[in-house]
Amino acid sequence: MVSEIERKFLLSTGAVDFLERGGIKFEKSEICEVFSKIATKSDTFYRHVKFERSNLSGSVQDVNKEKFEKIVSTQFSQYALSVSRDEFETAQKSTALASVGFFKYDFLFNNLPCNICEFLGELSNLKTLTISFMRVGDALAFEMPEFLAPFILREITDEAHKFDLKSLCLFGDGDFKFDFAKAQSRAKISRSYSLYARGFLGAYDAARVVLYGLFCEIETARGKFLTTRDEDALISLELLFRTSAQVAKVCAGAFDVQTIESFMRFFIFETGKLAALNAKNFLCTYLAEGGGYMQRNRQILEDEIMLTLSGESFSKMLKDYEFALTEKDGFYCGESGKKDVRVLLAKEFRLCSLRALKAMENLKKDKSALSKCEEFLAIMRYFGSLFAPRASAKIEKNLVKLVSNLKDLEKYKMLDGAGGGANEKRNLGINPEKSLSKAVSRAQKIAPKIHEFSRVLKIYYQKEN
Repeated sequence: MVSEIERKFLLSTGAVDFLERGGIKFEKSEICEVFSKIATKSDTFYRHVKFERSNLSGSVQDVNKEKFEKIVSTQFSQYALSVSRDEFETAQKSTALASVGFFKYDFLFNNLPCNICEFLGELSNLKTLTISFMRVGDALAFEMPEFLAPFILREITDEAHKFDLKSLCLFGDGDFKFDFAKAQSRAKISRSYSLYARGFLGAYDAARVVLYGLFCEIETARGKFLTTRDEDALISLELLFRTSAQVAKVCAGAFDVQTIESFMRFFIFETGKLAALNAKNFLCTYLAEGGGYMQRNRQILEDEIMLTLSGESFSKMLKDYEFALTEKDGFYCGESGKKDVRVLLAKEFRLCSLRALKAMENLKKDKSALSKCEEFLAIMRYFGSLFAPRASAKIEKNLVKLVSNLKDLEKYKMLDGAGGGANEKRNLGINPEKSLSKAVSRAQKIAPKIHEFSRVLKIYYQKEN
C-alpha cells in the first residue's frame, strides 16, 4: 500500500550524484505527463514513462523499457489504461496545455520510500525530494540527516499543492519569484512586451508591467507627433491608448476601483479624439474633395489635439499614471491584485475570445467585428503566453492578418460612406471582396484553435461538470 503521509522539500543541484556516490541505489525513470482535461470532478492526462535504470532491486530488466498510459483521476479514485505511442503523441500535440517532464529517482532511505524529481524544460530549476511515512508520528519525528541537509533549500510540505503536477502544468514553478523591476526594464525597451512566467505571477505586478510598456510607447509616439505632426505617430497613439484601455479593462480587479476608473476614462476619451483625427486625415488624403471645409475642420481638430498632448493637465495625468505603474508599496493594489494574474484574467479573457468568435462567424454583417477582434488580439498579445505559449503564438499570428484584412475593409467602407468615387477607391488599392474573402478564410482557420484556447481559460476560473 502506498502511504499518503509525505514530507516534501526543495533541493539544490547535486543531491542525486552525492547520494549515488554514497551507495544509494536508484530506480530512474523519465516521465512526461500531458493533461488533456482538467475539471473539478475529474482530470484526464496521458503519461509516458521510460525506465532508464533499475538498481533498487538489483535488477536491470526494465532498462530502456517504456509505457504509455491514459489516466483518469477523480476525487476518490484513479485508474490507468494502456495506450499506444501514437495516442499519447496525438494528445500531446492536440492539447493547448503545457506538458510536464521530469526525471524521477526512487530509492529507499532507512527503509522509507523516497523520490527525487528533477524537472525539465521551463521547470529545469525545480528539484524536489519527497519522503513517505506509514504514520503521522513518524513524519513529525523525522529529522533530515546532516549529510543531506546542505542540499535542502526549504521544506514545502505545507504548500505541496503548488508543486503537484497539475499546478505545475497550470501555474509553473511553485517557487518562482517574479522580478518586477527587471520585467519593467524589459518592457520599457521591448516593443509589445509579452508576459511569460513559469510560476506564480501577481495580477497587480503583471498588469503594471504591460501597461508600463504601453506607457513608454505612448510617450515616444507623443513626442514624435508633437515634434513632426507625423500621421503614423498619430495612428500609433490611437492604437496605444485603445490597447491600454483594453488591458486595463480585463485587469481592472488588480487595481483599486477609483484609480482604474480614472485611467480608463482618460484612455477612452483620448482614443475617441485621436480616432476622429485619423479618420479626417484618411479622408483628406483620398477624397478628391478633401480640401476646403473638410481640411479646415481637420486642421482645427489637429491643433486642438496638439494643445491637449502638450498641455500641463495631460502631462500631469501621464505623470500620475507612471507613478501608479512604478510604485513599490502596493498603494493602488485592488482586492484581486495579489491573485495569480491567470486567475484574475481568465474569465474576462474568455469572454473576449467568445465575442471575437461570434464576430468571426458573421464577418459580413457584424459591424463591430474589427473592434472585437482587435480587443482579443491585444489581450492575446500580452497575456496569451501565460496560458498556452505555443497555441497563443499561432492564434496571434493569424489574428494579426485577420485584423489587417478587416482594417482594409473598414477603410474602404469609410471612403465609400464619405462619397468616394470609383477613381478614389481605385487609388485606395483595396479590393473589398478579396479582403472579406481573406478575412473569412483566416477566421475559419483559427476558430478551432481559439475554441481550444477558450477551454483552457475556463479551467482557471470555472467549475466544470
